[in-house]
Amino acid sequence: MPTISTISTIRKPLGFSATVSTYAAMSGVVVLFGVAAADASLLLAPSVGVPDLATAGTFLGRPATPDGALFMNPAGLVGFETTTYAGAFGIIAPHTEVDSDLVGYDKSDQRIGFNPSGGVSVPLAPDWRFGAGFYGSVGTVFDFEAESPAVSSDFVSDVAIAGAPLALAYEVSSRLWLGAELLPLFGYLRNRFPLPDPGSGTSIPIEYTLRGPGIQALFGVSYHPSDRWSLGASARTPGMIWMDGSTVLAGERVDVDCEVQMPTVLWAGATRRFGERFDLSASVRWTDSSTFGESKVEFSSVSLPFVPDAKDEWRFAIGSDYRWNERLTLRGGLAYASRIVGNKAVSPLLFDTEDIKLGVGASYELGAWSLHTMVGHAFEGERNVSPDDALIFPGEYRASGPVFMLGFTYAR
Repeated sequence: MPTISTISTIRKPLGFSATVSTYAAMSGVVVLFGVAAADASLLLAPSVGVPDLATAGTFLGRPATPDGALFMNPAGLVGFETTTYAGAFGIIAPHTEVDSDLVGYDKSDQRIGFNPSGGVSVPLAPDWRFGAGFYGSVGTVFDFEAESPAVSSDFVSDVAIAGAPLALAYEVSSRLWLGAELLPLFGYLRNRFPLPDPGSGTSIPIEYTLRGPGIQALFGVSYHPSDRWSLGASARTPGMIWMDGSTVLAGERVDVDCEVQMPTVLWAGATRRFGERFDLSASVRWTDSSTFGESKVEFSSVSLPFVPDAKDEWRFAIGSDYRWNERLTLRGGLAYASRIVGNKAVSPLLFDTEDIKLGVGASYELGAWSLHTMVGHAFEGERNVSPDDALIFPGEYRASGPVFMLGFTYAR
């Protein structure tokens, strides 16, 4: 039976895997919990905030929560007239599977991940808002066990990239809002994999954990040409994360470094109100995620792409909300996102699929409090990797999974 090294020489497995005190506490949550990106794409977070996630991140002109605004359009902070707090906590249960008849490998992995976020919008003056919060933008976990005799090593890849934004928004007029955000980042990357040694014909076990800070920025605009239309657009600038750690190689501990080039992200969306109760919205997002392929994990004389054969992502979504009565609002959303990982990079350490997500949710108002919930599901996607394309080994790679979220907003 063929082994890993006879099928492919690994060019590189990679991974992915309203006060100062309030902001510091929220930043600590980012470091403590990180992020698990939901569902089948397994890489990029679709949205943040329970109502915004339930509507597939489509309400660009007027996000429903402060953390949702901080994630996709800081101009939306103007929509909160009083100091407003938001918090969310999600449970994500992605199921992944690798099945390679050629190698004799058939393993699955069921994860339980936690996805917190939070934010606050504070009026500084009649026309200004200050925002702060935390959320995750990139994250994934793969953990596939060895299977003798062909595959003698585990494959582990765990990545979390989270941010703690600080934002300002300005109400130019009742029709036009502007926003800008500085986004400090924190990155975490843990990998364990066998690295084939062409000289000896054996595999060298590699394991490292990297951590480090980064920086990015986000700018947005909201325009309301009439009482029934709301338009939004935003741009996240290129950024960088500097991570480092160490690994043992040939009996010696060596430094491991990784500079992750964070991609440009462009959003655009429109919302139309029908009658007094129903809103319908649509959005598109483009992410320059091919820049992940230019980022390198480097140690000794080894240089491994962060995401080999990375592609840009396109995401299209529609969403709606219906105000059932003065207290209850129902929401729903559907989104499609293209694949980020190219065929030549698919492996037990990292893969994704074309991503179709459906979500539904509800909000209930209790005075100054609003309670939110949503349930979503990423439909199963499949990748069929041929021997010519296989980075580690060919076969079928599948992913799917549900997400459950609870959240609140509190307006003083």
